Amino acid sequence: DLVTALPCYRDDGARGARLMAQFVNNNAVLTYLGLLPWLPPLSINGMCYALRCERLRDLGGFTPLLRMLADDLALARALRLQGARLFQSTAPVEVQTHVPTLQRYRQQMHRWMLFAVLLLRDESPRLRMLIGVLHGLPPLLLWALLALAVLPPIGLPALVAALVLVLRAGLLIHLQRRAGGRARHRPLASLLAELLQPLHLLHAACVRRIRWRTRLYQVHANDDFQGG
Repeated sequence: DLVTALPCYRDDGARGARLMAQFVNNNAVLTYLGLLPWLPPLSINGMCYALRCERLRDLGGFTPLLRMLADDLALARALRLQGARLFQSTAPVEVQTHVPTLQRYRQQMHRWMLFAVLLLRDESPRLRMLIGVLHGLPPLLLWALLALAVLPPIGLPALVAALVLVLRAGLLIHLQRRAGGRARHRPLASLLAELLQPLHLLHAACVRRIRWRTRLYQVHANDDFQGG
């Protein structure tokens, strides 16, 4: 009933754009494909999807979604309630957004992480734990590994950390080539983007006031927010 593509980000060289692109390219395969052997998609890539016209008519068009902040999440949930089939394809779609500064990057990550919090809040505890392990544990382990590597005496932990970073880069390059035809890996930006993920999530969990373009929104739920 709905098919969605796999996002691949291109950056324009700006610092914010580099971090944003590496965050997406680091996580796209695991986020959109990682649970498919066991679960249907929980949400969709709102930047590129195709939907059957009859399904859209059954929903009443997009009008019922106008009061939803995260429209892609709202559409996915509405279709799931109808019993519609969501299909996550491996077809890549290249996206380029203008994120010129680190401040704009932080604002974008704040929105995305808050939308992730809204998604997880309505799922079962078991599923929340599974997603937490798949997406939350790797950056925390990376923090721990790097902390051990720089503590004196520097020796075996530093060698292990270097090996893990090389393997991580190789795996990401392989996945990006398989998914999008070519690697978009920037080693330092990729590493920094992953290390920042827990901080962005903590920020979203604690601060529900987001900036979207020129407006501020206080967000309580996907259909409960106030703009200022």
